[in-house]
Amino acid sequence: MILTDLPIEINTDLVLRAQGMDPILVRAKSPRLVDITNRAIEEGRPLLEPRVIYERHQVQGLIPNGIQLANKKTIEGELIRKILSHSEEIIIAVCTIGNKIDKLVANTFPENPALSMAIEGMASVATEMLGNAFCNYLKSIVIKEDLVINLPIHPGMVGWPLDEGQPQIFNILDTKNIGVTLEPSGFMKPLKSLSMVIGVGHSLDNHMKSCDLCSLQKTCVFKPL
Repeated sequence: MILTDLPIEINTDLVLRAQGMDPILVRAKSPRLVDITNRAIEEGRPLLEPRVIYERHQVQGLIPNGIQLANKKTIEGELIRKILSHSEEIIIAVCTIGNKIDKLVANTFPENPALSMAIEGMASVATEMLGNAFCNYLKSIVIKEDLVINLPIHPGMVGWPLDEGQPQIFNILDTKNIGVTLEPSGFMKPLKSLSMVIGVGHSLDNHMKSCDLCSLQKTCVFKPL
């Protein structure tokens, strides 16, 4: 299934934090950076092309290092077995905001590096918020079935390396209809894309947070202050 109308919430403070700045300090000491950030949002937002493709798969059973799906394909990894072993279904998804924003970043940099960096920050926020909007959408769907979802698992998290998780997702999910491809490096193209696996079931552990599993948890600009 493809979604193209999920809301993406972007504000100045989120974009400043995406650039490694403290919004309170920036507003107090550098109003010019706030103006640049607002301009980045104004110029970048119309170029966003949010698209999400996802599939729901029944879990057939467990294997030594992961889970086997009803279609006989598997999702494997230490983190997969740890988080998804009690799932009755899994949802595999890829989200993207398209490549127009990447072109704007590249074209802006030679004449205005500060604005280009702000647009890059805005694009990172937009990608993150699209992923959040998709998870909220899923919650609204599965709750009608008396089901719950657990936290999304992304390739690159601790226990599921990028080069291990990304090929598994793209082996199951055909993303050509949203224009996303997997590069040999393990990164996706367009760059501002996000892949995930989410467990679905009647009784899942929802106490863990994605930040607890992220390899960037010590330096992440999106974590709560």
